[in-house]
Amino acid sequence: MKRSQNRMRSGVLWLAAGTLAGCGGIDVDEVANLGSGGTNLVVLGDSIASGYDVEPEDAFPALLAARLPIPVLNAGAPGDTTRSALRRIDRDVLARDPRIVLVELGGNDFLARRPLAEFEADLSAIVSRIQAGGAMVALAGFEIGFLGEDYGAIYERVAERQRCLLIPDLLDGVLGRHTSDRIHPDAEGHRLIAARLEPPLQELIAAARQARGD
Repeated sequence: MKRSQNRMRSGVLWLAAGTLAGCGGIDVDEVANLGSGGTNLVVLGDSIASGYDVEPEDAFPALLAARLPIPVLNAGAPGDTTRSALRRIDRDVLARDPRIVLVELGGNDFLARRPLAEFEADLSAIVSRIQAGGAMVALAGFEIGFLGEDYGAIYERVAERQRCLLIPDLLDGVLGRHTSDRIHPDAEGHRLIAARLEPPLQELIAAARQARGD
């Protein structure tokens, strides 16, 4: 049964305002901790990552688990902001032997109207904690906001400054077309997200295998 009873509780609002395609970032060979000794890909995210309002097997982390050559573990939590996700990194991410951490966060920061400087500081702190634990970081980027807000530029700055893989415009073609409640992706939306994530993650995994001589 779908978890529609949680519909009023999760509350992630994503507003698309253009595209990040072709924006900044670094090559996979430049990603920090490329030779990580970890085992798993851990998805640190909010209700989208957790698979809100779809069956567990239809959520994009489960779809990635069927496609990628390393185990994928879902650490998505409905309602998470970067601030609350930062508080659970040790328990939910670093304790799970991560090799790569895919960070999918930001919508609830926008919904809570958090100052952009706070959002950037917390996102940067998340990346620093993960990298200090020895794992690589892939950032899922979004262009969200209005009235001059520029979340997309924050993802770009963090990715370049801290040598993360940036996967831009994650919800392009999903919002307004493939959502269960005009906010959260439906099963087809999750398939589109997984299809967008898979190629850069496959490339990163291949580069990482070469770096550590697998």
